[in-house]
Amino acid sequence: MSTEYLLKRHTALWEAHNKSVRRVMLTGLLFGAFVLFNVLQPYVVRVSALNVEMASFLVEHEQTLATKARLDLVVARLDKVQPIIEQMPWMDEKDALIHRFQEMNRSGKSINRAQYQAEADATVRAIADQVRRDVLQPLAVFYNPPDEQLAKMMPEFVAELSALPQTLDTWVDENIGRRWYVTVQSKSRRVAALTSGLQSQLYRVQQIGQEALPKLREKQFSIVGKLVEMEKRRKTIDADLRKKLDAEIARIVPTWINGVVSISQIFYGYPWAILGMVIYVFWLAQALTQHFLGMAQAEGLSQVDQMNPTLSSVWTLSYRGGVGTAVTLVLYLGFVGLMVWFFERGADVFMQWCGQKQMPISAWITALFWGGRLCFAFMIAGFIYRLYHSRLVLTT
Repeated sequence: MSTEYLLKRHTALWEAHNKSVRRVMLTGLLFGAFVLFNVLQPYVVRVSALNVEMASFLVEHEQTLATKARLDLVVARLDKVQPIIEQMPWMDEKDALIHRFQEMNRSGKSINRAQYQAEADATVRAIADQVRRDVLQPLAVFYNPPDEQLAKMMPEFVAELSALPQTLDTWVDENIGRRWYVTVQSKSRRVAALTSGLQSQLYRVQQIGQEALPKLREKQFSIVGKLVEMEKRRKTIDADLRKKLDAEIARIVPTWINGVVSISQIFYGYPWAILGMVIYVFWLAQALTQHFLGMAQAEGLSQVDQMNPTLSSVWTLSYRGGVGTAVTLVLYLGFVGLMVWFFERGADVFMQWCGQKQMPISAWITALFWGGRLCFAFMIAGFIYRLYHSRLVLTT
């Protein structure tokens, strides 16, 4: 093979690789910046904001469901208690007191007022115990202690429930130690007063609850509608960003990639595309340097001539004097440094994206990222070593 042919061939490939290095480095920087700033980061930010908004609605939705279920339980218990109040089973205690008084009067024994009062007070307490057991206890779970969630949603409702024990206590206080038992009519009147007060108060509680249920259901349906709408918005994010990517990416990458990759594939592939471009640039730099050395050998250039920066290019990994070599090193290391930053940011947004998708980060993914970092370190060392080795060869 003639020296002239080798010279032409090495020269053609050296010039082609010089152009390729510039093109790939510029493409890599534009690709890294565009995809990171216009696709990945906006996607993560938008999805994060949407997730926060959806989480807020979900909390409100769950609270509304819980409040509705709580209120349904209140109404159900009120429906169970209301017949007890209407049947007035404590009237049996009043009738039993009348019967005891009749037996005491027929006994012929000397009975003083204190004995009648003790029987009357015992009846009051028995009636109060029965009302607490059959009426207040089933409802106490909603007001003792106060149901904060229910109280926040329906303060008037809880206030009416909370007043029920006071109604009973007031009735007891009004009758303990009082001569309400003198006549049959007075006994019936006192017990009926208790029943009437409970019925009236429970009716107000039940009415408030029934009025609140439609409002709660309306609010629940409104929240469900918002959740459905937000889910639709979430599904459009991929499509919107895909369109944006399709419209812009053709400017900096080959057209065949347009419409091929999905958002998920971009998140997975971005860091490795960045690493791949740096590896490709490293290979091109090595190749064009080999072709420069082949040119120098075919042309018979001396070591001094090879160090002349005007006879090579800034992309050639050959010692080109102090200033020329420093420029070459700065260009390559600056490019690698920026690509490392893109790689790290890509890894960060990938982790955020996995968190938004609730995907666990496995050990092998972490290991892959560390492997990528080692590749970057190897290439940085490779650029430095190649220039250092060339200096040793040409200056000794």
